[in-house]
Amino acid sequence: MEFLSHTASDYERALREVRSHHGGSVRIHARYDRLEKGKNRCEIHYYLVGTKKQEEEDHASDALATLIAANDLPYSFIRPVEESLQNHNHSLLEREVEFRLLHHLFDNLRFKEEVREREIYVAGPAGSGKTTIAAKIARFLRLRGQKKIALVEIGSSNDRLLRMLAHDCGVGFERVNDLDEIARLENYDHLIIDLGNIHDVVPLLSTLQASSQLLVLVFGGSSKVSDMLAVTRLLPQRIQAVLAFAKTDETHTLGNVLALANMANLPLFAFGEGASVAMGFSLANEQYIFSRLHGFTVELSEFF
Repeated sequence: MEFLSHTASDYERALREVRSHHGGSVRIHARYDRLEKGKNRCEIHYYLVGTKKQEEEDHASDALATLIAANDLPYSFIRPVEESLQNHNHSLLEREVEFRLLHHLFDNLRFKEEVREREIYVAGPAGSGKTTIAAKIARFLRLRGQKKIALVEIGSSNDRLLRMLAHDCGVGFERVNDLDEIARLENYDHLIIDLGNIHDVVPLLSTLQASSQLLVLVFGGSSKVSDMLAVTRLLPQRIQAVLAFAKTDETHTLGNVLALANMANLPLFAFGEGASVAMGFSLANEQYIFSRLHGFTVELSEFF
């Protein structure tokens, strides 16, 4: 919205003068009365409605609002796009609005494309689906590289679930009492270590080495952005961490995922759908994200 200003000796005169020029399209935003060189002056700030420019701005804003709602994008994340539409100096078509939003979503997005680390630690909030994601990662690595993989339980006597999942996805199972015992597991190419609840293992995270150890931080696909951001702030800065999302089949949108990856500046790694370890695992990439967006008319090939 463009604001204009006009100054006269008093409010009534200022209003009369702008209306003589713009007619009934004038809407007053604010007035400022002051004394200038001993004379009263009134400055009014106003905007125009019903103009072609205003109609174009409203149309662009409506197009953006529709896309925001369709994809559950948090306003705190999208606000820069809205501000850019308000400050543009030419009319925008709906496709241009879509491109602006897509650039905001994807330009700073990063992906974890290869897993070279031998030790992969998996953690997340309670109920996030982290154990299932750990098993899906193990199966994916086994099938992709024909490598020897083990799922590892730390310090728990109730290892039945992870042991069963290891059997289901055709990998080994190991249980250790603490992280120091990981060193004895020398016969595996990759170790997928289920750390459990992220809130219980924060002190352990500072011992991870960024060069050889990877932390996969798992959230449920419908988790709130504010809650997930609070968890990411628990991470030590020097560790290597990536994001994975479970239960993405239980949500229609991924606006929270895009917001978190951008706001926390963490790479996206994987998405899990369903409880079966034999299916429903996708590496994160532009194609997967784009396929989960709603309301866009732009094709994938036009943007990437």
